[in-house]
Amino acid sequence: MVIQRWQSVYLFVATVLMAVYAFLPIAGFFVGNESYEFSTLGVECIKATEAVGYEIAIVTWPLFVVELLVAVISLITIFKFKKLKLQKTLCAICIIMTLALIVSLAIMSYNITMIQGASGLHFYMANCLPVLCIILYAMAMNGISKDQKTLRSYDRIR
Repeated sequence: MVIQRWQSVYLFVATVLMAVYAFLPIAGFFVGNESYEFSTLGVECIKATEAVGYEIAIVTWPLFVVELLVAVISLITIFKFKKLKLQKTLCAICIIMTLALIVSLAIMSYNITMIQGASGLHFYMANCLPVLCIILYAMAMNGISKDQKTLRSYDRIR
């Protein structure tokens, strides 16, 4: 059995960051005099100056599902410490899914700018969290590779 050191910490921090990111607002924009904010939970009107506002239909729940799925896979990866090859594969899957999430957010932000009258699209600092998670997954994969090399060297000595 391999003693997990830093890769478990990296995976745990990445899990927490992805779970937190699922509930944070992603960007804000204006339609007319109204201010909107969208997250993976949906689009919310923050400040309306008129009694009747625009109705904006943007489907964001698939992003929410992907974010939570990445967080769950990341959490499962922590407990697969006896199977290093599987753990490394799950880290690679988390990286790919997080990259897909970033691309989906870019496409969604482009679609928001196409809404008639939408202007002033601005992103929040929370959008750095998926990039930070990718870095943490890569660091965890590096630690897992080091553990694999250590095990191979011990097997050689026997």
